[in-house]
Amino acid sequence: DSVSRVNVAVEYGFLGQYEKAVENCLESIRLEPDTLNCYVGGAGYYRALGKMDNADALLTQARQRNIKSSSLYLALAASALFKGDSATAARMQEQAKTSTEGELKVLGQQAAQAGALGKVGQMRELRTQAVEKAKGLGMADSAANQLMQEAAAEAGFGYPSRAGEEIDAAVALSRDPAFLSDVADAAAAAGLEQKAEALIAGARKGRPNDTFVQKVVGPRVEARLQLRRGKAAIAVQTLAGTQQYQEGRYFTTHVVRGEACLAAGDAGNAATEFRKFLARQGQWPLNIYYPLAQLGLARALAVQHDSANARTAYQDFFASWKDADPDLPVLKQARAEYAKLQ
Repeated sequence: DSVSRVNVAVEYGFLGQYEKAVENCLESIRLEPDTLNCYVGGAGYYRALGKMDNADALLTQARQRNIKSSSLYLALAASALFKGDSATAARMQEQAKTSTEGELKVLGQQAAQAGALGKVGQMRELRTQAVEKAKGLGMADSAANQLMQEAAAEAGFGYPSRAGEEIDAAVALSRDPAFLSDVADAAAAAGLEQKAEALIAGARKGRPNDTFVQKVVGPRVEARLQLRRGKAAIAVQTLAGTQQYQEGRYFTTHVVRGEACLAAGDAGNAATEFRKFLARQGQWPLNIYYPLAQLGLARALAVQHDSANARTAYQDFFASWKDADPDLPVLKQARAEYAKLQ
């Protein structure tokens, strides 16, 4: 039936088997043409395959059937933002605000958008609003997820203490083991070793048979901590077992591996990993990892003494963050690196 097809599509999506995910979504739509989930999900899987026109066509099909949902409007907004059409995105976000839950989703998307552009002050303000709204609606898990996303962004920006505060607030709201594993990953990215180790230990104990917790997030946390301890080659080895799972839900593992390769002196493979991630920017256009991967690519090219392409890669990073808050630690560090190339 339609519901089982949706569930199978989601599982394939988690594993990065997007052709099969699309196939099941289209069959679900054939069986039940007014099922929202597979229009939105199917569009996401098409974007992962680089088929942007197919993704937009599926969302248009949902609108033609007069399906109204905040999730649909936000998918349309994300598509517009990827194309640089901020006016359409704002219009879709406004249409998504027809319910309090829709308003919450819009705040989350706007916060992610601000984060991806390096606007940390704006991101913090929007995340705070989202957390308070979620709490007001009695949606503790949603509030915790907002805090976890904020922590991951703060870690990427170079604000470890701020990340730690968000992590503490998040785990006070949710102790779900799978959620704790993602929080542990954010803690490890921020270099908060004791928090990361305690959280991933709890997650692994709570979900002993969870493939993603045991074989993807756990090794990511270990590898990040090994990097902090100057054991880059060991970190690369630790991540080896995650490769069969990294094309789906945890596609950002390419960035973690890129960072490990770069620290281990393997700039060639580092550049390859960053490029693999950057090639699928249409999948999650508001993901904080994209600008960080662009910076990683610039650094990898610089290490390879490919000065011309390194300069271009740095310039692309600066262009993506042209409106970023100027005092971001990661941005100031990137400017210092770029100055040495001149």
